Amino acid sequence: MTASSRKGKRIEDFEFRISGLEEPNGVSLKIFRTPRGVAGVTHFDLFSRDLVKRAELNYRENRDEVIALLSSEQLTVLVNHSALSDVVAETAWSNLELRWFIAENEDEKEWGVAEELLTAAIPTLFDLLTEFEVNTESQPVGKTEGAVTVATCGNRKRSATNRTACLRHFGAVCNACGLKPEDLYGAEGPSIMHVHHLTPLAAMESPRALSPIDELVPLCPNCHNFAHKRNPPFSPEEIRDQISS
Repeated sequence: MTASSRKGKRIEDFEFRISGLEEPNGVSLKIFRTPRGVAGVTHFDLFSRDLVKRAELNYRENRDEVIALLSSEQLTVLVNHSALSDVVAETAWSNLELRWFIAENEDEKEWGVAEELLTAAIPTLFDLLTEFEVNTESQPVGKTEGAVTVATCGNRKRSATNRTACLRHFGAVCNACGLKPEDLYGAEGPSIMHVHHLTPLAAMESPRALSPIDELVPLCPNCHNFAHKRNPPFSPEEIRDQISS
């Protein structure tokens, strides 16, 4: 949404949808003001029961990954009108609601807070309502990566869920040089961070589930570029040694 389209409009005027989840089978996110900040609440359509059941299935089969996805001080998840943590394991989900809230501050205006909320909410909704890879390992792992897709050339598929989980764990700080893009570029800074595979995807014999914490690290674009100047890539530790030498 452009600045010109916002002119004269209040946040209460806006409702957002993920493309492909249209009425009456989808879900919308309504953004509105409160006395202390900006809130966002999901509204599942009349015929969106399949979406709710998909979220329930994701939760039952990938509990640790979904809990990690939904763990945020800004987010409250209600199942059957009760907090998710209070819902008995065997209870079938008939109603699902996600609520976000971000307090306003002196340095960020109303629309800036709304954009921050959307940046958090839309990827979370997308990941929750799409199929997770079934996790059969004894410890939590991320999404499967490394599948080859044939276009003009072969590419290795990467998982946006793994990227999100990695950055949530480590923060948007380069694991090699310590650069924090937000300090240089402001609120948009974290979006330039790269997520580096400690084991190159090209070295994987077949697609498999990756651990976003043990097998991925955030690197700034410069350090990521340098890491791949060699095969096998330089490790974050080697880059740090190179910087300090």
